[in-house]
Amino acid sequence: MDKLCFIILTSIISLFLCSSGFSQGNTDELEVVERVHALLDDFDSKITSEPTRAKSLINQAIALSKQYKLEKEEADSYFRLGKLLLNEGNYDSSKVLLKKALSTYLIQKEYKAISKCYKEIGVLLEETGQREESLAYYTKGLKIARDHNFNELIPPFINNIGTIYLKQQHYDKASELFKESASLSKKGYQYAITINNIGVVKYQQGLYDEAREYYQKSLEACKEINDDYCTLTPLNGIANTYLQQNAYEQALETTKRAIEIQERKKLDKDLLVSYNRLGLTYNAMGEYEKAIREYEKSLTISNRINSIHTPYIHANISDSYENLKDYKNALTHIEKFYQQLDSINALEHKMKTEELLAQYETEKKDKEIELLRKNKALREIQQEKEIAIFEQELLNKSLEEQENKYELLQRDKKIDILNKNRELQKANILNQENELKRQALIKNIVIISAISILVPVIILLIVYRQKVKSKEQLAAKTEEVNQQKTLELIREFEIKTIRAQIEGQENEKERIAKELHDGIAGGLAAIKMKLQSLENSSNENTQLKKLIKGVDTIYSEVRTISHNLTPPEMLNHSFADFLKKYLSDVSEIATFEIEYIFHNERKLNQLDDNFKVEIYRILQELITNIIKHAKTDFVEVQIVTNLNNINLIVEDHGQGFDYKEKSNGLGLQNIKSRIQSLNGNLNIDSVKGRGTIINIDIDYYIKSGVKLETV
Repeated sequence: MDKLCFIILTSIISLFLCSSGFSQGNTDELEVVERVHALLDDFDSKITSEPTRAKSLINQAIALSKQYKLEKEEADSYFRLGKLLLNEGNYDSSKVLLKKALSTYLIQKEYKAISKCYKEIGVLLEETGQREESLAYYTKGLKIARDHNFNELIPPFINNIGTIYLKQQHYDKASELFKESASLSKKGYQYAITINNIGVVKYQQGLYDEAREYYQKSLEACKEINDDYCTLTPLNGIANTYLQQNAYEQALETTKRAIEIQERKKLDKDLLVSYNRLGLTYNAMGEYEKAIREYEKSLTISNRINSIHTPYIHANISDSYENLKDYKNALTHIEKFYQQLDSINALEHKMKTEELLAQYETEKKDKEIELLRKNKALREIQQEKEIAIFEQELLNKSLEEQENKYELLQRDKKIDILNKNRELQKANILNQENELKRQALIKNIVIISAISILVPVIILLIVYRQKVKSKEQLAAKTEEVNQQKTLELIREFEIKTIRAQIEGQENEKERIAKELHDGIAGGLAAIKMKLQSLENSSNENTQLKKLIKGVDTIYSEVRTISHNLTPPEMLNHSFADFLKKYLSDVSEIATFEIEYIFHNERKLNQLDDNFKVEIYRILQELITNIIKHAKTDFVEVQIVTNLNNINLIVEDHGQGFDYKEKSNGLGLQNIKSRIQSLNGNLNIDSVKGRGTIINIDIDYYIKSGVKLETV
C-alpha cells in the first residue's frame, strides 16, 4: 500500500513539473511578421487606388517592424513609402526614406532590392534636374540586374536611361533605347510606358501624327492590363498633340478623360498639369474666363504641394487677364511671377511692371496697347532664354533652403522619437511585470490544484488502509453504516439534480436573452432607422423591398434560434463569405458605410461550428451597438486569423462614449461574457466625439483544442 501511494504521488508531481515546463516559443514573432507582410500586401494593392489608405497601412507596418526589430520588413516599408512620396512629388522625404532602405539592403546583400532602390533614386534625381547623378544610379542598378539575371528589372532601367538622352535631345539614341526596352518587356505596364516614350520623341521632333500613333498603342496596352493609372500617360500625350495641332475640342475631351481618373485617384501632381493644359486650350480658343478658372485650380494644387511650376501658372493667368483687358489682375499675377523668379534680370522685371502699369492707366488707348503687346511678345522670347540660363541656379537655391528646413524637421522628429521610445520602454517594462505576475499566478493555481488532488487521494488511501485493517472489527456495523450512507447519497443526488435543473433553466434563459438581444434587436433597430429615413423619401417602393428583405432575414434567424440558435448559412457555406454578406446587408439598410478586411480567410473557415457562432454573435452585437448609439457614417471591420490567434477590430468614426459610464449595459455584458467563454481579451478605446475602437484577441488553440492548418 505504501508503495502504491508513492507511485501515485510521484506520477502527479512529474505531471505537474512537465506541465509547468512548457514554453511559449517564438509564435508571437511569427504572427507579427505575418501581420507586417499582410499590411505590405494591402499597401501594394491600394497604392494607386487609395493612396491615403495606403499611407495608413505602411505607417502601421513601419511601427510594427521597429517595435519588433524586423530590419528587412522595416526596409521594405521605407522603400514603399519613399516610392509613394516620390509619385506625390515630395522629393526630400522620399530621398531620405529610399536611402534608409538602401543602407539596410546593402548590409543584408539583398541585390534585387538594391537594384530597385537605385532605380527609384535615379528617378528622383532625374525629376529634380540632377541628370548626371541619375544616370550613375541607373547604370549601377542595371549592372546588378544583369549580373544576377533579374530580367524583369532590365527593361525599366534601359527605358529610364533613354529618358535622360531624350531630355538632352539625343533623339536617335533615346529611340534606340526605348525600342530595346519595348522588345524586352513585350507587354504589360513597362511595355506601355516605353511605347509612350517613343511617342514623346516624335512629339519633340514635331511629328505630332506619328507621336499620336505611339500614344494610342500605349493606351491600348494599358487597357489590356486594365490599369487606369497607366492610361494617364498616353492620354496626356494625345491631348498635347491635339493642342499643338489646334484641334482644341479633341484636346479638351482627352484632357477631361485624364482628369476624371486623376481626381478619382487624388493624383495632385498630375491634376496640376491637366488643369493648366485645360487653361491653355481655353485661352487658345479665346474663352479667357474659362481659362482663368482652370488655371486657378492648377494654382491651388501647385501652392499646396510647393510645385516649381507655380510662377509659370501665374504667368498664364496674367496672359488671360491681359486678353480680357483686365490689366490690374494681369499686373498682380505677373508681379507674382517675377517675385517667384528672383534671378530673372531686375531690369526686365522693371520694364514689364512699367508696361502693365501703363496699360492699366491708359486702357482706352488701343493703338498704344497693341504696340505694347507686340513688344511683350519680343520680350517673352528673350525672357525664355534668360529663364533657361538661370533656372538651374534657382533650383540649387531652393534645394539649399529645403535642406535647411529638412534638418530642422529631422531634429524635431528625433526628439519626438526619443520621447516615444521612452514611453514604449516604460510600457514594455510594465507588460513584462504583468506577464511575470500572470505566470506566477498560473504556477500557484497549478500547485494548489495539484495539492487539492493529492490531499484527497492520500486521505482516501489512508482511510482505505484503516478500513482494511479494521474490517473484522467493523463487520457488524457495516450494514447499518452502508444503509445510512446510501440514504445520504440518494438525498445528495436528489439535491444536486434539482440544483442542476434550476441552473440549467437559468443558463438557458440567459442564453436565449443574449441571442434575442444580439440578433433580433439589432435587425429591428436598423429597420426602425430606415423607416424614419423614409419619411422624406420619394423612392418608397425600392426602400420597402429592402425593408421586407430585412424582415425576412430576421424571421429566418428567429426560426434558426428556435432550432439550434445557429444560422444555417454559417455552417453550410464559407464562414468568411457569410460574414461579408451579413456586413453588406447591414450596410444596405443602415445609414453608414461598412468596409471590411479579412486576412487569411482559409483559416477563418476552418473554425468549428460553436466557435463560428460565438464570433458571429460578438460581431453582430458590436454592429447593433453602432447602429443604436454611434451616429457614424463609416465603420471598418478587420478580422486577422493567425496560427493560433484571431484578432477582431471594429472601428467607427461616431460620437464615442465614456466606457466607465456605460460598461454595465446589456450589450457590453453579453459581449464580455462571450469573449470570456472563449478565453479572449477585450480592449475598448473610446472618447466622446472621437469615435470607438473595439479590439478583441482570442486564442483559438486554448478554446478549441485544434490547431489551425498552416499555409
